[in-house]
Amino acid sequence: MNAINTHTGELDANILGVMAGKGGVGKTLIAANLARMVSKSVKVLLVDLDLYNRGSTALLLDEAVSPGADSAYSLLRKAVGPDNSAGPEQPLENLDRAQIEQAAEQANLQEVAENFYFLPSSPTGTVITRLEYSLSPEAASTFLMAISHVFIKKYGLGCVIFDCKAGPDPLALGVVGMANETVLVSEYNQVTFDGTLNFYEHIREVYGTAELRTGPLRVVVNKVPEKFDLTQSEARELLARQLRPLPLLASIPFEYDVFQSFGESQFVVDDLPWSKFTANIALLAVRLFDRSPVHLGDAVREMARRADRGGPRGFRPRRERVTQLMVLTGCVYALAGLAILAFAGPEIDLDGLRSLVNDPARGGAALAAVAGLATVASGALVRR
Repeated sequence: MNAINTHTGELDANILGVMAGKGGVGKTLIAANLARMVSKSVKVLLVDLDLYNRGSTALLLDEAVSPGADSAYSLLRKAVGPDNSAGPEQPLENLDRAQIEQAAEQANLQEVAENFYFLPSSPTGTVITRLEYSLSPEAASTFLMAISHVFIKKYGLGCVIFDCKAGPDPLALGVVGMANETVLVSEYNQVTFDGTLNFYEHIREVYGTAELRTGPLRVVVNKVPEKFDLTQSEARELLARQLRPLPLLASIPFEYDVFQSFGESQFVVDDLPWSKFTANIALLAVRLFDRSPVHLGDAVREMARRADRGGPRGFRPRRERVTQLMVLTGCVYALAGLAILAFAGPEIDLDGLRSLVNDPARGGAALAAVAGLATVASGALVRR
């Protein structure tokens, strides 16, 4: 495949593509919460380009998307045309940009939060045609560039984020050609690393050398297990070696609270503001966007500093909080039981131990002491 060049330099906003080599890695969660974090400083548009799984659309909208509603799919239909016969073997190389911009001018975005605009992917419960496979990456970039240009001007946007379908989808490849930066989301396991690197090789095949792309590609590793302490330089270096030649942009630790909230919480950064996830999303925003035309506010930068410090003072992962609760509860039981036994008498002989069975008060105290000590021991084992 011939390398293509889609440099334009004409968009007065930061454009970011969020994609992944495989599904289920947290791509949509990161894209939506990153957009929400940036919206605290500038107007942001999130575009759901996963026309079939519709991750961001299902997450952010309470109501179904009707067939007549404005969406990425409806704009794509107008761009491609109803009588188009192109396909994967002979994709369209050129699109009528003026026609695309006219359609985008007539479309309306949905405002799901203050300064946060959203373009859903496709109608709910409707069979759609795989129109994106009729586009070459260059034509897909033209389409995405045109709608971005219109929406940036129409809504005064400072940032556009594309939540792409996992894998080398034509629209995702189009985003790579026109975005200031592309983020590949991976999990901390070899299977996902391989998928990420394979996706990267596919991008290289399409675009050739890095100079032909508008911006760099970097990796965000999500859901890093607690046992890997990425605050240590040795752990970060090991992770970076596994991802070469892709540079590591950020890592986000696994948190049970965040995992439980997916699908119930629209924005984790709003509902769990003191989580490590929120701090790392803020840090990701600073590394990506804290430059013209996006200038992040002091609140976002302070959250980002929390991530560099390993989390806010007093915050602990769920597992550690459970461990501390077990140890504390065990200590209380043990001390209470031992205090009662001491008050009852300093010496307990064998007959005294037998009497515990017949004495509910002393027997209960002894049982509490044993239970407390067992809880402390269990908590210590959990912590290990």
